Amino acid sequence: MPYSNLVISGSIAFDTLFDFDGLFQNSFDPAMLHSINTSFNVTKLRKNMGGNATNIAFASSFLCPSKVKILGGIGLDGKVFLDFFKNNNLDTTGIIVDNELHTAFGSCITDTNNNQIWGFYYGACENCKNINILDFVNQKTDQTVNKQNVSESLFIISPNHEDSFISMQNQAIKHKIDYVYDVGMMISNLSAEVLRAGVLGAKYIIANEYEMVQLLKKTNLTSQEILEQNKIIITTIGKKGVIYEDKNQRIKIPSFPNLSLDPTGAGDSWRGAFFGSLINGKTVQSSLIMGNALASICVETSGTTTYAPSLEMLQNRCKIIKEMI
Repeated sequence: MPYSNLVISGSIAFDTLFDFDGLFQNSFDPAMLHSINTSFNVTKLRKNMGGNATNIAFASSFLCPSKVKILGGIGLDGKVFLDFFKNNNLDTTGIIVDNELHTAFGSCITDTNNNQIWGFYYGACENCKNINILDFVNQKTDQTVNKQNVSESLFIISPNHEDSFISMQNQAIKHKIDYVYDVGMMISNLSAEVLRAGVLGAKYIIANEYEMVQLLKKTNLTSQEILEQNKIIITTIGKKGVIYEDKNQRIKIPSFPNLSLDPTGAGDSWRGAFFGSLINGKTVQSSLIMGNALASICVETSGTTTYAPSLEMLQNRCKIIKEMI
């Protein structure tokens, strides 16, 4: 169904990104994993504005900025985010400012095989649990479904403070809001019960290849069981592209052939581009292509909110990907 706007919940955070000129696997003794004490000498350091909600919203701003709302929390040092969002024409009325806690902070080391190790402090992100999503999602009464409210907004639930993530999930399920379940790095932190409810209540389930395997394993669900309940599964597979599955079709779209400088934020940029394209009324295939195109641009720059593609660049990359199908 067509949606009127995109509402994005998730972390808003400062990122510090390091490059490690080696492989993590060479730094660990398999016989001593119970007692790890190591360090990595890094070659590059970058500080950026990031967080899942920030990254997704930034990517969608290239496609449908006037139709995007952000739900999240920032701290006493977070005014720079409000300015950044407003400069990109993104709605900030759903952001809570905490004058005591600090804004969330993430630190990531990336090795030469694009493996990553993250440390994350959620800080003011916890306040997102206090947001009433009905104040921000659009609903209308549909006479064809027994006068029940139906979702006009598509709601993305991306990684956040655990309490905030669960609050967003529970509210979306309770109020029958169409939502994208983007649990990602939180799979190991949430119970099987919470994850299963999140998957079965969602319209879209999206994860990378590794995360999808872990999600299905922990929920004791199969892809087929999920698809049979009219859910949509999207699996990003890095350099191999993306796989889209619904009850009636399976679509695989190749990635744009380029070199990756920094993989951080690639998945978020893909989400912003794909769902932003859908909000603008584009077809599933066109939106999948757009996701791959924008993600390819993201990984060519250092940081998650530092790229600035022109419309011509996006169109050219979409054309090349389309020709590869």
